[in-house]
Amino acid sequence: MSDHGRRSIPPKPVIIAVLIVGTIAASVLISALVIDADPAGSKLPQSIEFVYKSSNAPAHGLARIEATCPLGKIVTGGGSYADTVSATLIVLDNLPVRTGTRDAWRVRFSNKSDREIVVGSVAICATVTVPQGRHTQTPTQTRTARSP
Repeated sequence: MSDHGRRSIPPKPVIIAVLIVGTIAASVLISALVIDADPAGSKLPQSIEFVYKSSNAPAHGLARIEATCPLGKIVTGGGSYADTVSATLIVLDNLPVRTGTRDAWRVRFSNKSDREIVVGSVAICATVTVPQGRHTQTPTQTRTARSP
């Protein structure tokens, strides 16, 4: 019997790892573009931290998760994850947000399956130095750097 036309599906941990690595690679690429756009290097991230938050998406229900950056850090990227790969689990939102005075990465899931699924959000957070008078964009506002 020929396997012509049949594709092999990688195991679930491989798929999840590829999604996480892809998100990290995209964040590094974006950081490189920001650094290239500013030859003086004034926007170089000084420290990067990954913040994870998980929750349960109830059967036939919705889940909203926000991974929040520590105070003083901005979100530079993020993503979503789940403990299972399913055609019945739908990502509705996957975006940066500002909650109060802190940046976060929000993910919303719709679980159409008959069982609860563990889902989560990851925020890639960084401390960034911006010279006085320069502007940096956050998800919902512009911040102006001030002298200490």
